[in-house]
Amino acid sequence: MVWQHAITTTQLLQSIASSVLGVGASHEGMAAAWLGAAIHYGVALGWTAVFIALIRWWPSFRRLLASPSGTIKAGFPFGMAVWLLMNFLIVPHTRHGTAASISTAWFWGCLVWHAVGVGWPMALIMRPTVPDRD
Repeated sequence: MVWQHAITTTQLLQSIASSVLGVGASHEGMAAAWLGAAIHYGVALGWTAVFIALIRWWPSFRRLLASPSGTIKAGFPFGMAVWLLMNFLIVPHTRHGTAASISTAWFWGCLVWHAVGVGWPMALIMRPTVPDRD
């Protein structure tokens, strides 16, 4: 497995904007990058709401977060689920339309990143807000 190629932050954000603008989003310059950033933060807010809902309505998930090791046990799979659902269910239904192939380093890098850089920090940040009730 080799990385396909390096991309800049602007290109990454333009790629996100292509979900609404289509594959030519890079021609829209910084406006597309800003739109991509707004879309990304909106999606992140949505996944945060899902995590909060799990805490509120799933007692075993809430109990799992009560322990330090539970943040890893809850956060890693949640982050991976975010990447898998976005890659295979959401992105293919946008104007961007192409999911990352599991045979690429990009796919596996994103999967690991979402476990460690998305799910786990979310679990760590939300842990202090876990209610004591069941």
